[in-house]
Amino acid sequence: MSKYPPDTPLRLDVALREAFPAGGMTISGLRKEIAKGHLEVELIAGKHFTTLVAIARMRALCRVPKKKEAQSQP
Repeated sequence: MSKYPPDTPLRLDVALREAFPAGGMTISGLRKEIAKGHLEVELIAGKHFTTLVAIARMRALCRVPKKKEAQSQP
């Protein structure tokens, strides 16, 4: 659970720590998702800000769909 409300603008490093507390994602990775259009950001005074809601949307866009199970033929 984050100490920040989900719609609070956060610098990328803070958002990264809150959204991925166990690691596995980097600021570089977030920047790649920004370039792909998957992560919504605000550019304020030359600094990138995002929200935990935007990261949740990014994760939904990046989600790999489940494979359908093969149906057995009688």
